[in-house]
This record gives sequence, structure tokens and C-alpha cells, in this order.
Amino acid sequence: MIRQPGQPRACEPAKRVAGASTWRDPVFVSSTGLGCCDRSNAMSRNTDTVKAAYEAFGRGDIAAILDKLADDVEWEHDWGGAQLRWYVSRRGRDNVAGFFQTLDDFDFLKFEPFAFLEDDGMVVSLVRLELRVKATGKGFKDLEAHLWTFGADGQVAKFRHLADTHQLAAVTA
Repeated sequence: MIRQPGQPRACEPAKRVAGASTWRDPVFVSSTGLGCCDRSNAMSRNTDTVKAAYEAFGRGDIAAILDKLADDVEWEHDWGGAQLRWYVSRRGRDNVAGFFQTLDDFDFLKFEPFAFLEDDGMVVSLVRLELRVKATGKGFKDLEAHLWTFGADGQVAKFRHLADTHQLAAVTA
């Protein structure tokens, strides 16, 4: 599909909402006013699910995110690094809810998903992230990748952050 001059792109970059400071505040909105993705554009079901999860995150609607997860979802699967409380391996929806509770440790200054790559039942999203650690007052900027793996039923079976955990450990110490 060719975009005509003046026509918005299918997925506009996210814009930070003034005054948003925690993950519960609306952190991003689309400049098209149509949510993260213009639904008139044919997009994959899995990518749409990921975008809907980010939209729910921006609203602070964690229940909507959890509804997209398989009952036995593996969160932070294959984690082999140092134990940071945000990146602990979790299994099952109820345990994943605990991940979102740990995010109260931060003020979110920017959370901007901007690119989505999909193949073979997986979606990789790139996210510009800027946080302030409440306990230390130190800031953190990162370009994260989120790996979403889907089951045949369309639910998220696995999730993994790919992030600069060394930098995060330094600002939280």
C-alpha cells in the first residue's frame, strides 16, 4: 500500500503525554488518534496483539495485557543473567502480574515502541525507554527489544526483554 502525501503512516511513532511519570500514566499516544496502529492497514494478528498490549500498558490496564497471555506463559524465558527483580523468570499469568508490580520502582519518562518485526510466530518490538529510579533518583535510557512468542491459539506463550541489564543494575544500586 502506497501512502499518499499528507496521509498518516500506518503506525505513527509514539508521543509522550505531558505529565506522565509512572507506568500507570498514559505514556504514549498515536498522533493519528487511532491508537498505536491504523486498523485499516492489513497487519498480522500477532503484531496487532503486541500493539494492543502496549496500548493497554499506556493506559495502565494490566488485566488487558494478562488476558493476551497463555495460562502457562513463560516470562523472561531463557534468562541467564544476574538476578534483577524485574527480570526474574516467571511462569503463568498470576506470576507475570508480579512483574508489573515491580515497575512501581520507576518513573517512566518515555516508553516508545517504534518498530515491529514478525516471523515464525514471533514478534520483536523495539522500544525506546527512559526511566528514573525512584529509590536512587538516577536516570536510565535504553533501546530495548521485546521478544514475543505466540502459540497456535494466538496467545503469548513466551516473553523476553532484551535490555542493557548492566546499566540498569548500576542505576538501581
